[in-house]
Amino acid sequence: MTEAYVMETTESERRKAERERQRVERERRRMEEAERWYRSSRFRHRRARRALVGVGAAAMSLFWIAAVVCWLLAPSDLAMWTTFALAGVGVAVYAPVMFVLSAATQGMINLGGALLDERQRAERDKVYALAHRGTMWVIIATGIMLGIPTRSAQVVAAPAAALILLAVALLLTHLALPHLIAGWRVPDPLPDDED
Repeated sequence: MTEAYVMETTESERRKAERERQRVERERRRMEEAERWYRSSRFRHRRARRALVGVGAAAMSLFWIAAVVCWLLAPSDLAMWTTFALAGVGVAVYAPVMFVLSAATQGMINLGGALLDERQRAERDKVYALAHRGTMWVIIATGIMLGIPTRSAQVVAAPAAALILLAVALLLTHLALPHLIAGWRVPDPLPDDED
């Protein structure tokens, strides 16, 4: 019985390792295809890429605007539909931006550490440090804005939907900031050798 368990465990570990190897290979192929596309795109130049980062930041700001709209207009149908529209536009704009920024950074933010070289890991660590610092300041600013007393010095009453949207906007900002910072910092790719 023990030998059967050991053989089953070994077989299970072998299948798991094979699935992991296939996943890594799929990621490599996907990033190579994205890299080929990126080299022929207009976003390979720093100016266009930084403009794209600005578009991504504007898309993320739509979630914050949706939270403010919900805060001011809730509960109403206008607040609900405006919030849905702003969030939908934000997702529709940010999704392609994230794809291009991921290709520009060679998947530095999305890929696991095993697929990155030392330079990419060091750059990713810098990007994460800056993104976490930025998120910290966003949390502090949000806390200050929520803590400002009203004219009557009473506790601020907020719709629950607005607080949920604030939390969602904060989470999305936390997730998007590394892509935006990495896209801003990445240097232009080296020109291809024609030789």
